[in-house]
Amino acid sequence: MNRLFHDVEVLWISRFDYEQTWYLQSHTHTDFYQLMYVCEGACMLKIGDQVESVEAPKIIFIPPENDHEILQVLSSRLVTFDVKFKVQHEDSTGILKRIPRIASPKGEQLKNILEHIIEEGFIRSGHYQEMCSLLMGLALLMLIRWNDEITYSSSLEIDSRDFFHHNTTNLLTQAMMKYLQDHYAEKITSDDLSTIFNYSYRHLSEVFHNDMHMSPLAFQEKVRIVRAKDLMNYTQFELKQICSLAGFSTVHQFSKRFKMIEGLPPGQWREMHRQHIREDVCINPKFVNHLYVNHQQTSVPD
Repeated sequence: MNRLFHDVEVLWISRFDYEQTWYLQSHTHTDFYQLMYVCEGACMLKIGDQVESVEAPKIIFIPPENDHEILQVLSSRLVTFDVKFKVQHEDSTGILKRIPRIASPKGEQLKNILEHIIEEGFIRSGHYQEMCSLLMGLALLMLIRWNDEITYSSSLEIDSRDFFHHNTTNLLTQAMMKYLQDHYAEKITSDDLSTIFNYSYRHLSEVFHNDMHMSPLAFQEKVRIVRAKDLMNYTQFELKQICSLAGFSTVHQFSKRFKMIEGLPPGQWREMHRQHIREDVCINPKFVNHLYVNHQQTSVPD
């Protein structure tokens, strides 16, 4: 068991947005696994003889030699992350049998990891393939833990990279993080936090800053920015609506803070992240992806 997922090889990954009239032909992969993360929308999925309605957020896990197809897109748009990978060590392939074909994610970590793999595939910095393998191994371990009902702190939901940091945080910090995540869109003041947690804000801020290197209210803003990025990335909402849903009072305030943190205005950031939709990202340069998506019997071009 000490060699678990040491041999993961990520072959290919992509974000794919299906239109309502598209479907995925029945097909089988003989020598690699596929994981589909449904970020937005709903579809009618068939794996083997099992037919099930799948609504975001959901994880679809497809081992080799399993026929699968999307019979129908049930929403105006279906957004997925698809990753294809190999695992060959018998310890790893054995434990992967415990992962259900369809599961619900716990938090945002798995989606963040897949986004990180795509980023590695685009940038291709040194040792990017090894980094992708490491990240995919982490994703698989996460799925195993979820299946085994091992709990972990929801305070690590903001960024996949948080998985490597803040392993031990003060319980008061964790409580504040959980509260701020649950109420990110609400107007919360320092006095509100003092009342809720029965400590002076000065004490709360010192404790929080020791663990997270930022103030509680700065953390709330980080949560809002992450929520706004998700809405820009996976919905068709206009910026004014996204601004409101993420908890910002005005579009001007949202744009100013977003640019300060992300380095780009929201609209430009959104355009940049959407330009690679349906683009093959071959982590293994020799891997050739075959497209089985059809629209009225006509293949969608690569």
